[in-house]
Amino acid sequence: MADIQLIISSLRTIANAVYQGPASSRKTLAHEAFDRLQGSAKQVADILTQNPQPTSDQKENLQAQFNTMQSNVEAYVPKRTGVEDIISAWNKAKFEWDLLVAGK
Repeated sequence: MADIQLIISSLRTIANAVYQGPASSRKTLAHEAFDRLQGSAKQVADILTQNPQPTSDQKENLQAQFNTMQSNVEAYVPKRTGVEDIISAWNKAKFEWDLLVAGK
C-alpha cells in the first residue's frame, strides 16, 4: 500500500532543499527548473496533507504535476553535484505515488 506520509515528507524535503549551483546575477535554466520543482513539490505536499486520499480526478491532476516535476528533475539534477538528497526524495515520492495511482 502506498505511503502517503512518505510522499509528503519526500516532497517537503525537495521543497526545503537549497539550490546547488554557481551564484549568478541571472538565473540559469537549471536554477529555474529547480525553482519550478520546489514550487510544485510544495504545492503537491500541501494538497496531499489536506487530502491524503485523493479522488480519481484529483489523482489525474496531481499526476500532471508529477510529470512536470519529473521534467524539472531531469533538467536540474544532471547539471549539479551535491543533489543526492533531492534525487533520493524524488525517487521515494515518485515510487510511492506510482503505487497510489496503481491502487496498491
